[in-house]
Amino acid sequence: MDSLKCFSVNKNLNKLLKISQSQENFGVLNGMRVLSMVWIVLSHTYGFNHKQSYGRMKNAQGALDEVTFGTIINAWVIVDTFFVLGAFLVAHSNLKALDKKNGRLNFLRYYLHRIWRLTPPVAGVLLIMFILPLLGSGPLWEDVIGKQVGNCEKYWWQALIIPINTWTHFEHMCLLHTWYIATDLHLYCVAPLILIPLYKWPLVGFLVMLFLTICCMGIVAAMTIINDLYPTLLYFTPDEKFTYFLSDLVYFRPYPHMGAYCVGLALGYFVLNHRKINMKPTVQLFGWCAAIACNLSVLYGAYEWNRGNLPTKVVDVTYAMFHRTAWAFGIAWVIFICITGRGGLINRFLSWDLFVPLGRLSYSTYILHFPVLWVRNGLRRELLHFHHYDIFYEFLATLFLTLCLAVTFHMLFEAPFLNLEEVWFPRHGKSKEKAKRVENGTTIVPVAKMEDVVSNGHTTDVFSVRL
Repeated sequence: MDSLKCFSVNKNLNKLLKISQSQENFGVLNGMRVLSMVWIVLSHTYGFNHKQSYGRMKNAQGALDEVTFGTIINAWVIVDTFFVLGAFLVAHSNLKALDKKNGRLNFLRYYLHRIWRLTPPVAGVLLIMFILPLLGSGPLWEDVIGKQVGNCEKYWWQALIIPINTWTHFEHMCLLHTWYIATDLHLYCVAPLILIPLYKWPLVGFLVMLFLTICCMGIVAAMTIINDLYPTLLYFTPDEKFTYFLSDLVYFRPYPHMGAYCVGLALGYFVLNHRKINMKPTVQLFGWCAAIACNLSVLYGAYEWNRGNLPTKVVDVTYAMFHRTAWAFGIAWVIFICITGRGGLINRFLSWDLFVPLGRLSYSTYILHFPVLWVRNGLRRELLHFHHYDIFYEFLATLFLTLCLAVTFHMLFEAPFLNLEEVWFPRHGKSKEKAKRVENGTTIVPVAKMEDVVSNGHTTDVFSVRL
């Protein structure tokens, strides 16, 4: 009976719409993930339209001359925001658990729980992919939908065995955007090598983080030099196959994102152990200046390169090695400032109650927005003029439709299995937490733990803050 209740529409809808902010002042995470998710959908609306469906492509060349267009053409770094958010929760919650369990923690059990939570929504998207050929037609339908469905017909098993997808060739990948989920799972496997020494010997833990980050930066540098790669992915490149090659060697792999992940782990440690640290105004000012400088230089540093003026090899390799970690530092600074009560108006905005239910839809939104874009591109029968207004109009429609589908998807494939996990794999002592205790004639209701209130209304998981 309890298992059947997990599929209750009323129960799951109430959980989705419930406004419950973290007692740990982690509301900033909700705003971060919602705004980042919107940013990703916007950039993909620009970049993943079929090139033959564009009209007035000279406008695209003109857009590359706009410095502010860097927020779109270099939005690849947004994914590292989610690596920071996920790693932060992994570090914070697991370090607390290690403390409670005297340094013992079954990471394999938590890893299997993550697989359990991720697989049903991915399976749901696979089901949609096999239905797509029945939904329409058009001059680009076969080129867009046929290619994606064909990959899933051949390699559907790769999408279900999630960790494999980050090592799959770009053109043979079913649900290519699941590379991110696979990469995060690989990085989570490395987390115990950092968290255990970080818990027992903090200096050793930070040295391990530094070592892994430097090694992964070295791999990126070697790949960039040997294969003469661009410093990052570039929009509107004349050679699409080279872009695919760069994605296969670098962007889809775990190693370029290790630095951002380690920044998130370090952030979790500092929030847990040094949250009440005193910071002078001059230190805060310096931190803000450094964070803003890092993020702006990363975001707009590729301006000339997207216009065809490629950098020298030294600049090329330096940017390729450091830009993701530098971006992660800026994001981590904002999170730390907000959680420690120094965020002011920024914290109040990012902790806005509206972001709570929208944040719970972030995972479903991420895995659904690509099929929505594919269908739109496949059905197109008229040229789309490359103008910011027209594409922004497309983005709003894509975002609205994706969110509507995400609600249904969350109710069918995400929330029920999160509920089943709580029923079938209860945490030790959870039944005691649910029970009300009466002491001295006073009813006492235990306060929810941080792990239970950060997001989805379920146990905290790194993927509850996913794209």
